[in-house]
Amino acid sequence: MAWVIGLRVIITHVDDVAVAGLPHIARFDNRHSAGFFMSRQMPFSMFSFSKLSIAVALATTTVVVDAQPMLEEVVVTAQRREQSLQDAPVAITAFSAEDIDTRGIRDVKDISLFVPNVNIAPAPGGSTGATIAIRGSTTINPALTWEPTVGLYLDGVFLGKNLGGIFEIAELERVEVLRGPQGTLYGKNTIGGAVNLVTRLPSESMGGYLEASAGNEGYTAFRGRLETGALGSVGGGVGELRASIAYSNRSRDGFYDNIDSDPTGGFNPFVNPRSNSTFQDLDNDALRADFLLTATDNLTLRYYS
Repeated sequence: MAWVIGLRVIITHVDDVAVAGLPHIARFDNRHSAGFFMSRQMPFSMFSFSKLSIAVALATTTVVVDAQPMLEEVVVTAQRREQSLQDAPVAITAFSAEDIDTRGIRDVKDISLFVPNVNIAPAPGGSTGATIAIRGSTTINPALTWEPTVGLYLDGVFLGKNLGGIFEIAELERVEVLRGPQGTLYGKNTIGGAVNLVTRLPSESMGGYLEASAGNEGYTAFRGRLETGALGSVGGGVGELRASIAYSNRSRDGFYDNIDSDPTGGFNPFVNPRSNSTFQDLDNDALRADFLLTATDNLTLRYYS
């Protein structure tokens, strides 16, 4: 059994800093990678401070507010256009950016923990290939000559093969999981369904956040994002430029030791050397830069990598 505890610092303005004491204390089975929040997160308190004063909230507080509950409208692009989730005649499970942070979704296979009839697991023989099954339809062979039955899309771009399909999720605005055949709008390789990942656009205001976590089995994690805000104006000069940069790092010792069965210590030419000393270890880095230029009301250019 593994555990993780973390702290998140949110920079909302140049002169304001908000520190959220995040008791990201979660329990998860060793079969899953550290960082997969299997249990519900505990509530936390948010405190705001001005200038450079920063305090860490270590105690949690529950606030009961007597207000009329309201349903927030969820906008999806499952049918290649923006529409309300209630108006989309498709079996969809959608996660907003807040839902992704709350559930501790850090990579693609975390999504299946919260979606019915969906299973995402590493492909046989590797830890980066994604074997995606929706309603029992899947392709387990990671060979390049085999076509997947579930389509994986990043900002509308089809990721053709499952090799490299399990990657660190950095700055997602929304995740949409469509169950059932989607060939009419998404084309081939969507017999079982489609997983649509939509990245977050740079914000109009300056800000960012820092997040650090630690756990047992040598687990450490760090994430950060910096927003420049809107520079310039639409129609003036080159237009309005917005940019952001995000970085994520996760590392952890392996859950299982890989015992070297070669008694000669690598001198036996008939025995392949072991690939690693442990299994299911982590050493992931993700860096993402995003630039959005709005030259006119009818011309918008975006570059990110």
